[in-house]
Amino acid sequence: MKSCFSMLFISVLFIIPIKSQERVLTDTEKILGLSRLWEGVRSNFVYYDQLKLDWDSLYEISISKVLEIKETYVYLKELESLAASVKDGHTYVYHRGDIPREDRITPAPFTTQFVEGKVLVDKIWSSSLIDKGVKRGTEVVSIDGIDVVTYAEEVLGKYIPSSTPQWLYHNTFSNYELTKGRRTIPITVGFREKNKNITISIDRNMIWDIQKKERAKNNGKDIEEEYYSIKYELLDNNIGLLTIKDFMSDSMNDDFDKIYENLLTSDGLIIDIRNNGGGNSSRADYILRHLIDKPIESSKWSSRMYIPTHASWNYPAEWYSGTSKALAPIDKEIYKKPVMILINAGTFSSAEDLSVRFKSAKRGLIVGSPTGGSTGNGVRITLIEGLAWANICARKDVAPDGTVFVGVGVLPDIEVHQTKNTFLSDRDIVLEKAVDQIKSNLSGK
Repeated sequence: MKSCFSMLFISVLFIIPIKSQERVLTDTEKILGLSRLWEGVRSNFVYYDQLKLDWDSLYEISISKVLEIKETYVYLKELESLAASVKDGHTYVYHRGDIPREDRITPAPFTTQFVEGKVLVDKIWSSSLIDKGVKRGTEVVSIDGIDVVTYAEEVLGKYIPSSTPQWLYHNTFSNYELTKGRRTIPITVGFREKNKNITISIDRNMIWDIQKKERAKNNGKDIEEEYYSIKYELLDNNIGLLTIKDFMSDSMNDDFDKIYENLLTSDGLIIDIRNNGGGNSSRADYILRHLIDKPIESSKWSSRMYIPTHASWNYPAEWYSGTSKALAPIDKEIYKKPVMILINAGTFSSAEDLSVRFKSAKRGLIVGSPTGGSTGNGVRITLIEGLAWANICARKDVAPDGTVFVGVGVLPDIEVHQTKNTFLSDRDIVLEKAVDQIKSNLSGK
């Protein structure tokens, strides 16, 4: 079972709480923090045998590097980068930020989405950008003179814990992530609109002068957002849509129980777990148990095992292997009508666990694009007391049939990607495809 802390800690990497005064670290604290991270990965990281780098050599190089760093925030970012170098979505450093409030991490006043291999502007909150020719659908081609994809991979990407390219792109090209940086440092963004290049230097301290109603009027998209973990609605043709944004809420099982009676009356069900960053796998299992009429095998897992006496006898590396408890149907009426699941690159951790178990149960089809490709339980380590911690993935999970999805992603049965045209027209073609598939299933009865 994955702890609900997993998604919270990953979020800390992108939304950093700020202290009013920087804590000055001694050289001893810097070395201790670095050494604890090095040892934590060396002893606990479940994919240590698959590293494509020499972890000990990287540690040696980092010693002199961290001693030269004067600013605490820069030191913490160096630890982030070191953890991200192992390229695992569940191995990361999180911290309290420790940066002056006046220099807090701030994005430029627009959001982006990654569509058909291009970074497109979505929401705009500054009339200044609109006056200069930027609108919804305008392509972002560069940041600070660097190609936007290169910038994502080499500048932002070195701090992002990621097992797959799609998870890296999701965490650099979605929402405000691309332009986040220290508030006192301006950013130069290169745009392309109808073959015309536009370069704008943006002060991150600028005023966001467009309000929600004006934003909808000027840019043609309703930006009102709902905040919930789980929601149910009925679409045309009596098809139910269950949207689950995360598995974090302690009340999720109760919330689902309140929905379930209405859900049972639908003729087909679509479960949308796109952009679901995970949480507690037991909550995902609870929902799945309402959809199966016989027990299903759960995921297989393994973890490194160290016995000092065996090491003294030069035994090869040892592993502990296990399987999670089989998932049994819930002791109430089971939903037996057609079910589809929607996934994308933002489907992560326990949301991926739900996907692989659903696929193993052969309960229905999965529609969308490959998931983020990372799950597992982490060992949590204090690097610097009260300031910085690490989560080290210590459990390797595979699908019940042995399929490896960490580092790959859960693959959909029907792959569907958004296009620029559907993005601009606010069409959800992934949902449309699932609806069509269920209608086809129902008509074929």
